[in-house]
Amino acid sequence: MKKRPALQQLLGDIGTGRIDMVVVYKIDRLTRSLADFAKLVDQLDAAGCSFVSVTQAFNTSSSMGRLTLNVLLSFAQFEREVTAERIRDKIAASKKKGLWMGGVPPLGYDPHPERTRRELVLNEGEAVTVRRLFALYQELGCLNAVTRQADVEGLRSKHHAFKTSREQGNRPFSRGQIYHVLRNPTYLGRIRHKDRSFPGLHAATIDQALWDRVQAKLEATAMRKRGSKTANGSHPHALNVEAPLLGKLRDETGDILTPSHTKKGNRRHRYYVSNRLVSGKPDPAGWRLPAKAFEAAVACAIQDSLTRAARRHEVIVAKDVVVLQDASARAHSLAARIEREGIRQAAPLIDRGTIRKDRLGITLCAAALSNALELQVDELAGDAGRR
Repeated sequence: MKKRPALQQLLGDIGTGRIDMVVVYKIDRLTRSLADFAKLVDQLDAAGCSFVSVTQAFNTSSSMGRLTLNVLLSFAQFEREVTAERIRDKIAASKKKGLWMGGVPPLGYDPHPERTRRELVLNEGEAVTVRRLFALYQELGCLNAVTRQADVEGLRSKHHAFKTSREQGNRPFSRGQIYHVLRNPTYLGRIRHKDRSFPGLHAATIDQALWDRVQAKLEATAMRKRGSKTANGSHPHALNVEAPLLGKLRDETGDILTPSHTKKGNRRHRYYVSNRLVSGKPDPAGWRLPAKAFEAAVACAIQDSLTRAARRHEVIVAKDVVVLQDASARAHSLAARIEREGIRQAAPLIDRGTIRKDRLGITLCAAALSNALELQVDELAGDAGRR
């Protein structure tokens, strides 16, 4: 409802007493959410404003009329959610076929001139910039150094003009922008969907060998120890104790979440931040998460997953009821230990994970999980390590 400025203006006019009645063609033209409609009705009642649908007869002053209204809204909300699911499924299926599903194309590519063709075409002028950025990182091995050199050479980000006449880009690269370019599998001829990528219909900008070398350097830089101490002056062992999720989770760009902290008086506040924010310029897409709350959320997710698997007897693959019950009891016990001890008990079970705006994905280490449950690795259910 917050993203509908015209509706917000209408509510403002209602609140000032300028409108006595709201007339709509159908109720779902106003909203398809039961929760939002309840709030709207409260605001209309408070302002003494009535509500009428010209094609649907109901009277909200009676119990039957309110029931009719709720039924209509329930179907409207169901229709909206089913439509959204179909759109998401269509986008996922199209990307698996290598199709470009719209948006601002990345540097080095343009949309196909035929609007019916969902694929990218190579922009040779911009592709030169992309190849230069990859070459600079292979040569220098440091994002800050690449950023400075790109500025010296006059390299610029992609210029894009929107239909609204708004323009963006054509500016010097930030450290975060260069990182996104180096991590984007589009330049390898692939289409990314969430945390996976599929062969695309467009031509690659760089070859596989260069991509592999750059990715290896990025991984090594993210994980390496800076001398005998970390960047904040603490010893590596102490950092592992203070940051049990060190090296285990990444953001949606593939950037590793690095422990950090600030001090306010005598109090020390811990965080997990996208690695590119540690020494680079601000990046709105980067993550900065309070460590205590984030660790609690990760531990809770693993605990809930183990509990669900135990309740459904999905911990191991076995047909013997007694064996299944024993494995479930062990999973319940492990979940209880995680509930008591938190992330210290849960972190050793994590193999890797990814955090996105709408999802936290965690893959458990099969060997660590089987050891904690005192079971054999080959006894675990097929998806026991994916949470």
